[in-house]
Amino acid sequence: ENIFKNVFFDLNRSTLRVESQVELDLFAKYLIKNDKINIELGGHTDSRGDENKNITLSEARAKSVYNYLIKKGITADRMTFKGYGSSNSIFSDDQISNMKNSIEREAAHQQNRRTVWRETL
Repeated sequence: ENIFKNVFFDLNRSTLRVESQVELDLFAKYLIKNDKINIELGGHTDSRGDENKNITLSEARAKSVYNYLIKKGITADRMTFKGYGSSNSIFSDDQISNMKNSIEREAAHQQNRRTVWRETL
């Protein structure tokens, strides 16, 4: 699984932040050059909020990346997307609660709100 390091979403939003475009443009170029690669895009949320809503939100985030890549010329038949909610966090709630301050805690939540990709057959 590969994490997009610079693809960002705000709390409770599935709209890509503008700063996400640089990494996604580079990824689209990579996929165009490697046209045999098929991928799954996976969306993740932080643990705040209702888990059913987080599943829906994480799927919407993965779909936002999917739609962006389609606009950049990647065909839909090469990609799938799935929402995982908060089921696979980088930082647990316990780890976050033990962080020194709200800035560190918010940064950890931001890392949990991520999009990943992996090759599929």
